[in-house]
Amino acid sequence: MLLQLPQELIIDIVVLLKYRYIKSFLCISHGANKFTDVIIKTKQRLTKGFPRLDGHYHYYKIPSSVIYLNKMNDFDCNYEELHRCMTLVTDKSDIQLDLVRGDVVEFSPQYIYQPYQAIYNGNTLEEMDDLTDGEGLLPDEYQVLEDDVPLTYWNNIMNINIDHIYNQVKDQCLENIVFGKIDDKYVEKWYTTFIYEHQCYKLFLGFNLNKQDFINILTCDPEERCFYHSNRFDKPNIFYVR
Repeated sequence: MLLQLPQELIIDIVVLLKYRYIKSFLCISHGANKFTDVIIKTKQRLTKGFPRLDGHYHYYKIPSSVIYLNKMNDFDCNYEELHRCMTLVTDKSDIQLDLVRGDVVEFSPQYIYQPYQAIYNGNTLEEMDDLTDGEGLLPDEYQVLEDDVPLTYWNNIMNINIDHIYNQVKDQCLENIVFGKIDDKYVEKWYTTFIYEHQCYKLFLGFNLNKQDFINILTCDPEERCFYHSNRFDKPNIFYVR
């Protein structure tokens, strides 16, 4: 029925779907493959390329020979220095980066205890939350499992933000707690499972504590709880909390 509509209208309707549903539509709809290229290109244009189709953000490291991140004696001035370097990325004509929202740019720090990473918000670079040693953390607005962003999109950044859906799956997490192996490669731990948008995810406890400790973490104030992706797993549906 949908394919009987004018091509322009079909494209306008389909690009409103999430990528996984667009792919399903193209697979099951006879004759829709002729629209594939234009649908994907239109979707990319509307979302400004975010998230990237390969499922991962891009990470750019700027050498100190191109932009020098100076060490500042005053800690607050370190952020001013970071902002100076961020501005240079867009001002210097010899720096050509294919940036889309969520991409991260690293400057080479001369002192480890200073912020040295910035994230692109779709229009400009902005500072990230950071640890004591200056390593960047994702700001709250960069969420996974939302708008086609996979769990492992920012796989090399320590934290992941999932608070927007956690309240929807919290009851599932509390009901499905078990002790056992998450998969064949891992020791036994307390973990739970939940279903979100037809996909199953596994969430395990980052410490070797007991079931009640797991429940306490799952029900505590969001400010006291952090979610992380585990690089020990190749699977895109496993993460942990502590």
